[in-house]
Amino acid sequence: MENIKDIVKKASEIESKAAYDYFFGLSRIASYGISVKELRDIINKVAVETIIHKHLMRGLLEAIEELDKMNQSISDIEERKVEKEEIPEEFKTLFKRFLERHLVIEKDMVTIYKTLAEKADHPLIKALAEKLSENEKEHHRYFAELIEKL
Repeated sequence: MENIKDIVKKASEIESKAAYDYFFGLSRIASYGISVKELRDIINKVAVETIIHKHLMRGLLEAIEELDKMNQSISDIEERKVEKEEIPEEFKTLFKRFLERHLVIEKDMVTIYKTLAEKADHPLIKALAEKLSENEKEHHRYFAELIEKL
């Protein structure tokens, strides 16, 4: 069975080939002087969305590879760590500052993604921006809860 990385890589490759092929098809239609607006509009819409898909899959593949590296680093650290009974106060203060700083970042990202969703012309970009805004709100909530616990 394929792993997620292989599936995303395959999707990226197929979307890339398809995007090229759609624009090649559009140029062929134009070169023959064929003016079928509905056909051209549909192929153009699918081509634009395919380019978005292609880049999303490339970005997702990079994210998966980065997460693999991060998880390996964390794994290496966890093997060397010593269990502590309680977090020292000085570290609680540092953690709290870290989380508070990121509360601001998450709040800013909610605003940025909301603005993107409002201004996006393409429904796929609009929907993605709305989902990202919701995800950033979750991050904000998680950090606020962690601060409460500290």
